[in-house]
Formats: sequence, structure tokens, C-alpha cells
Amino acid sequence: CVVTVFRWIVMATEPSLPVHFLLQSLHGITYALGFLACVSYIGHNTPAGNEAEAQSLFMTMQLISAIAVITIFGGLMEAYGAKAFWGSAAIALLGVGCVVAGYKSKPHSLP
Repeated sequence: CVVTVFRWIVMATEPSLPVHFLLQSLHGITYALGFLACVSYIGHNTPAGNEAEAQSLFMTMQLISAIAVITIFGGLMEAYGAKAFWGSAAIALLGVGCVVAGYKSKPHSLP
């Protein structure tokens, strides 16, 4: 989560093309790890027999939110340019808070 916040902050500074390429590569890694973490969390915290349905619901919710975010972010990019990534950094920071709160609510699940 912290790497994602860092990546969005650097994107907001309008980095050079090589740095931009590295940051986009990093996005592929952080997105994949986040997806695996969510699917694993659902698998471990859902009653037996409901895991596939819960993971399917997660994917549906993720796709719906992606459509909304892309639509909104397109307008923000048009209005603010690269500074719109500060909003992405703020949302990612909220994600850090959600993960920390999730770990605190279930202390025995800490790695």
C-alpha cells in the first residue's frame, strides 16, 4: 500500500519518460499483489462453499469501481493534468488506513 502511495505521488510530479515507464511497471506489480491479497483474504475469511461467490462479487465490484474511477479521473486529468494523481495518492492513503484497520480488527491475522 505504501509503495502505491509513493508511486502516485511521483506520478503527480510529472516524471521523465523512463521514470514513468518504471512507475507503470511498478503498477503492474502492486496491482497484481493487491488482487492476490484480496482474493486470498476472501478465501480465508469466507465460509466454506461461498468462496467462489464472494470472489466473484469482489471482481464485479472491482470492475464497477474501475469504470467509475476511470470516468471521473479522465475529467480530473483534463482539468488538472498530472496534478490529478494527488487524488489517487490520497485514495491510496485511505487504502493504507483500511488495511491497518483490518489488521487491528483481527490481530491474530498479522503476518
